[in-house]
Amino acid sequence: LFRSARKVLPQGRPLAARGHRVTGIDFSERSLARARRTCPGVRLVLADLFDLDVVRNRSFDLVTLAYVLHGLPEALRPVVLGHAARISRGHVLLLDYAGRGPWYVRLIEFLEGPHYPSFTARPASDLLGAAGLTVVAHGTTSATGGYWLAHVSASAMPPSGRQLPRLGGVT
Repeated sequence: LFRSARKVLPQGRPLAARGHRVTGIDFSERSLARARRTCPGVRLVLADLFDLDVVRNRSFDLVTLAYVLHGLPEALRPVVLGHAARISRGHVLLLDYAGRGPWYVRLIEFLEGPHYPSFTARPASDLLGAAGLTVVAHGTTSATGGYWLAHVSASAMPPSGRQLPRLGGVT
């Protein structure tokens, strides 16, 4: 599962080419149209983070969140990670900033919104741990980026009959 069809290119296409079933989710029909042209064999769904409650528990072997969390308010990050853990049968892969970037990255993130500084101030492994995810591997992807592969523990699943909070209405 990939949150953004734009991210299917670097992440999902190689998996689909090897015969894995890949699902990309994006809120932009335009991004999905581009992905349909460039990613044959990838199932694409028009939805967003506010619609993840329609995805069944344990639907995917691996859930990837690529450069999503840094753009969200602090209060939403654990909720999104909780949904990622809920829909994963095994692992969640987080790709995002691993620390404060150079001035031009900070400028771009400032223009995009106010949430980047609070994301980079806290280790991502702490955020994953608070969501009941156990980091099993981590490293850097670039001068400013990193990855965290986390195992979904039983405590990450909500008890039967209890729903995770909905995301709507929080800004």
